[in-house]
Amino acid sequence: MLVWRDLSPADRAAWIEMGRETASEMERLRIDAVGIAWLDYYLAHLKFTQVESAARSVQDHFQKRLDRALNRYLKSIKTQATVRKMAFPTLIALQADIRVANSSPRL
Repeated sequence: MLVWRDLSPADRAAWIEMGRETASEMERLRIDAVGIAWLDYYLAHLKFTQVESAARSVQDHFQKRLDRALNRYLKSIKTQATVRKMAFPTLIALQADIRVANSSPRL
């Protein structure tokens, strides 16, 4: 099982860059899903390169595995982008409400 403390500093920096530290719990799960999908794709790619000299049927199997892993990775990125895009108007509305609440006179 992959744990945050097991990641290299470069991998941690990449996940932090995606906004993991400041994200809500739900968005943090989406960011983790992107990272896990990338790891799955990376491992599938490594395995595919190891079987380049194997029989054609074995190569086909690992090529399909690699293709599916890439599709999962791209879908997870797309889902994360969609979720952020949908949340953006909500954040703007919340910021506007906070500004109005802070600027109204107190009785």
